Amino acid sequence: MFKKLDARTARALHVWQNQPGFSDIEKFLTDELSLIYDHLVATRDPAIVGQLQGRALAIREFLNLVRDAPKVLEKLGTSSL
Repeated sequence: MFKKLDARTARALHVWQNQPGFSDIEKFLTDELSLIYDHLVATRDPAIVGQLQGRALAIREFLNLVRDAPKVLEKLGTSSL
């Protein structure tokens, strides 16, 4: 869904990840993901299932991008600052 990280974006995500309030944002997104999964289990409407799957995918991929940003920087041989 998201394109591959370039050095500039990976650096920005890495810096953002180390900011004091990021853990609150990460918790908010993981809680939202949990709610989405609960709704997926409860709904039978195929249109809503598709929407919820798309939301879950976007949140999961974004959290993975943030988590993997330091690895991308290391792979690119780029400083994190």
